[in-house]
Amino acid sequence: MALGRRAGLGDDVLDEVRLAVGEACGLALSLQRQNRPDDPVVLVFDDSAGLTVDVRTSAPLDPAS
Repeated sequence: MALGRRAGLGDDVLDEVRLAVGEACGLALSLQRQNRPDDPVVLVFDDSAGLTVDVRTSAPLDPAS
């Protein structure tokens, strides 16, 4: 993750970021497949102040919604 390195994150933190982003993407994809399979899941990376990763889905977080 070049953005993480550029933001000054060490390898141990990058491993945690990879895991967290992977889990968030897995959840988003699962919800998206069930509710709105034609809509994309969007990842937004921002390294302007550290590193922020935003996983966006148009599917409701509560599948009952």
